[in-house]
Amino acid sequence: MNSPVPASDPAPAPGRRAARAVRRGLLLVLLCVAVLGLGLQTPTGGGAVSRSFSDDARHSAREEARRLAGLAAALGRGQQAEALNAQAAALADPELRPLPLPTRADGGTAAADTADAADADDAAPGEYVRALADAARTNLEHAVRADGGTARLLASVGAGQWLLASQAAVDAGLPRPEAPDTWAPVAADTPSCTEPTQETAAGDGTGAGGGAGGDDAAEALQAAVDAEYGAAYAYEVVQARLEPWQPAAELAAMSRAHAGHGADGVELLPLVCHPALAPAPAYALDAGFASDPEAALEDLEQSLPGLYAELISLSEGQVRSWAIGRLVRTAEHAAADRGAEPLPGLPSGAGDLPWT
Repeated sequence: MNSPVPASDPAPAPGRRAARAVRRGLLLVLLCVAVLGLGLQTPTGGGAVSRSFSDDARHSAREEARRLAGLAAALGRGQQAEALNAQAAALADPELRPLPLPTRADGGTAAADTADAADADDAAPGEYVRALADAARTNLEHAVRADGGTARLLASVGAGQWLLASQAAVDAGLPRPEAPDTWAPVAADTPSCTEPTQETAAGDGTGAGGGAGGDDAAEALQAAVDAEYGAAYAYEVVQARLEPWQPAAELAAMSRAHAGHGADGVELLPLVCHPALAPAPAYALDAGFASDPEAALEDLEQSLPGLYAELISLSEGQVRSWAIGRLVRTAEHAAADRGAEPLPGLPSGAGDLPWT
């Protein structure tokens, strides 16, 4: 009779335990590799803090403005150096500022100190104009994508740099840089307008029911449209009061141009869920308009950059792109009357329009 077969030992053999430990170790290694490959960070609080596109654009714009200030100083263009340093100061942010703006003993900004030796050696007028124009275009393009407040600042800096480039080119007998007239928004606007509820109709501050930028964008765009049509009307009034010997062609051209820009803005109103209303037949003008129409027209032109800077901060997509282009052009026209500003439209130059 065969003896019974002894039962197997339920405890794992030492070799099996070692194999399981190896498998667990390999699994942990693979998991760590996957985490590192995905760029994930462990919650230790020691990882690098990433900056947003707006932060990077603002920081880069500040450094470039300081470099351009050095080039301007090397060329003996002190006023432009001061303007560029003013832009750099406006772009400064406590979290992004690597160094404070240097100052001289007399309290002025030391623009020359911001340029290194290589910049000073390369400071030819043509190179300076090209560098200014390139910086302007970069800042204006970045303004399309940045957050509202940064977009307004970048657009203002870009417009100011384009004006400086144009002036530097004229002074050096060079062709003016090409104007940045066309802009490509990040994405096509697809407004999803909804009927306002009782709460949103009363104004709950959320901007619900709006399109590209909300109710604030709609109001800002409508204000810009009204300003353009109001300007067209103002030029018509002045033209009608001219003596026969006074030139009327320029006034008529300005009236048509402003009316055309107003029509362009009307076409954008549906993107902010606003009806495309026809312009008012007439606008109320300030009492002082009749006594000094030339000064009144200058004040009117000076007010437009601030309106478009505000629209830039409140809108997005195609509306913002259009506002950026108009900021550049209105700043150019305002500069022809009273000189260029380092930051067109900032602080808000909207003021009280004659018809409001």
